[in-house]
Amino acid sequence: MTVLLDVEYRWLRYFDQTEIRYGPVEPGDQRRLFEPKKSKPEIFPDQIERQVELPDEMPKRLMFEVVELKGIGPTIMVYGGIEKGDFARFKDFYNSFNDPPENITFNSPGGSVYESLELGRFIRSNEMQSLMLPGNYCFSACPYMFAAGTKRIAYENSAVGMHQHYFDESVILPTFMAVEDIQIGQGQTMLYLVEMEISPSLMIYSLNTPPNAIYVLVEEELLETNLATKFIK
Repeated sequence: MTVLLDVEYRWLRYFDQTEIRYGPVEPGDQRRLFEPKKSKPEIFPDQIERQVELPDEMPKRLMFEVVELKGIGPTIMVYGGIEKGDFARFKDFYNSFNDPPENITFNSPGGSVYESLELGRFIRSNEMQSLMLPGNYCFSACPYMFAAGTKRIAYENSAVGMHQHYFDESVILPTFMAVEDIQIGQGQTMLYLVEMEISPSLMIYSLNTPPNAIYVLVEEELLETNLATKFIK
């Protein structure tokens, strides 16, 4: 019965795409289809000038490289899905520099919440500045990494989005235990946001959006929750 209920929740809700639209967002029209395999989802204007080249397909796990951004300087570019072990891989990458970059930017559909929180704490401990560049997106668990910057700058035509997380719960657990596991995971993310001086009200956008969709935050929401400390048009 637990397995059947899980299949109904995960798969039938996934294929129910009612009220999920494509294209750029605007206030009041911010829910879009979640497409984690796309490196360039259909949420940006057709003609957009990106500061970094992106692969056509999203890597299955995080990749890291240093890019030189005009007016900003050397920046660590983090892109791809977030998988188990990616925090350790990033830590090794960062520690390989004698003078590591002070800036970090993202293009990720998310993935493991646990890995993103650990990676985020490492970013904060090294007092990095996080950026969201035009044409780049940061969805699901990725915003927790973005939240770790001592300064958090979002540019117009970048996208930061939230939705519900699973926290790797097992479908063979009794329902009450699965629900408890999810609630513990939500509590951990809220404590993390408080730790990063982000308003826990950010979780409203996550909890109210099903896993097959993504809620893209607009300028007012980014600034009011303090997820972004600055928004550049």
